[in-house]
Amino acid sequence: MKTNSFGILVIILISFGASSNETNNTIDREAVKSVIKNNLNLFKNCYEVEYRKNHSLEGKVVIGWSIDQNGLVTKTWVKDTKMNNQNVENCLTEKVKTLNFPKAPRGTVAEVQYPFVFQKSK
Repeated sequence: MKTNSFGILVIILISFGASSNETNNTIDREAVKSVIKNNLNLFKNCYEVEYRKNHSLEGKVVIGWSIDQNGLVTKTWVKDTKMNNQNVENCLTEKVKTLNFPKAPRGTVAEVQYPFVFQKSK
């Protein structure tokens, strides 16, 4: 966990929802986690922009996405939100679309659900 110059603590929990378990292991979970971890600043920025406007903003947002056989994100959605901030949610889904993931096996599409938890430092 790190704080930035704004004193914001951003915790991003890494786990997979039930939907990803239904992909019959079509994609390497650890590789997906690695892609997210390597791009945490993209997701933190989504939160920080809105936190500057609302210092009580925090919560969990579960983002879902589909990955095709080329490793590209073909569809994103907000699976669940406790933050209820459309700007953060839209930003998260847009950032996921820019990433390259491990390729799903030929003829398949992998679905991932990923919870992001953001909270201010105490």
